Amino acid sequence: MDNEQNIGSTARGAIPLSGASVTVFDNSAEGSPLVTVVSTDTSGKTTRIALPTPDRSERKSPGTKKPFATYMVQVSHEGYYTVTNNGVPVFEGVTSIQPVEM
Repeated sequence: MDNEQNIGSTARGAIPLSGASVTVFDNSAEGSPLVTVVSTDTSGKTTRIALPTPDRSERKSPGTKKPFATYMVQVSHEGYYTVTNNGVPVFEGVTSIQPVEM
């Protein structure tokens, strides 16, 4: 699953923020382990991040709790408050964009 983070902007998305640190944690796993840390480019975006999700075939199986994985995304940059989005759903085969205003 590719997940392009369209993040790191100011002034309600009008000004991209380069050099913001984007940290992704896996909320679906015990202890919410760190998945990756990337930085935003001059357009305020990161590269696509491949994130594990439940297999489509498992979604219809009895006992399956949810058909998606959840992640916590933290965005920080010196001079700005850290923004945390918790419980971001990511589905298999769907590109997700997580906008963040700093």
